[in-house]
Amino acid sequence: MYAATFAKETFAAMLSQNLQLAVNYAYKFLLSAGDWLGYAMAALYFASIEYDFGDYVCDGMGYGYEIIDALKVLTQFSGGSAAIEAASKETDADSFDTYKEEKIEEGQDIFAGVDDSDTTGEAILKE
Repeated sequence: MYAATFAKETFAAMLSQNLQLAVNYAYKFLLSAGDWLGYAMAALYFASIEYDFGDYVCDGMGYGYEIIDALKVLTQFSGGSAAIEAASKETDADSFDTYKEEKIEEGQDIFAGVDDSDTTGEAILKE
């Protein structure tokens, strides 16, 4: 999307007013494609079930997956930097809850030491 945004802004400055509007409309269409594309794919799926052409839809989706997978391999060909790998570890869904685990013993008061008179919404620990 960065390349599309950069190209749009660069070339829009060189175009006439009417063509600038056309480029802006095309860019907004590109940005909003994800909003309606899911509905279009669902409609295609339900029509394929109703009219018995599901094999072709399945094959088409498989080819689409292969194209997207090949593009992913091309973009990740250079290898990840340490920052990218660290960021992916932070957002890894498998280890999302592991750092939040705190063992609470039976009968333990988790609010012990919190001042109840605070009206700002911030808890103040008693010392």
